Amino acid sequence: MPELPEVEIIRRDLIKKIMNKKIVHVEVYHNTSVGNMSTKFVQALTGNAIVKIDRRGKLLIWRLKKSLSAGRQGTQSILVHLKMTGQLIYVRLHRSPSPYRGRDRGWG
Repeated sequence: MPELPEVEIIRRDLIKKIMNKKIVHVEVYHNTSVGNMSTKFVQALTGNAIVKIDRRGKLLIWRLKKSLSAGRQGTQSILVHLKMTGQLIYVRLHRSPSPYRGRDRGWG
């Protein structure tokens, strides 16, 4: 399980890689990891831009923003816990999926 310094390092690395990028593709390989609501999870994330990544303890908080019709914007957050492995794997969209990944997120 990662300690606070490792979680902070991951947060800073994520800021470099995914900040202000749009989520264009999400695949859920284990439906139970998102509360058996994979369709709603995918719909909620797709099309959002990651505008901020915060940390509260060992939780990473991704602040998302989505452009809506008529110039409106919607905001939401996703909480990410690194669990026991302390890993969050970044994969480019057009790379072949690995059988060992839990979820594959595509970044625009």
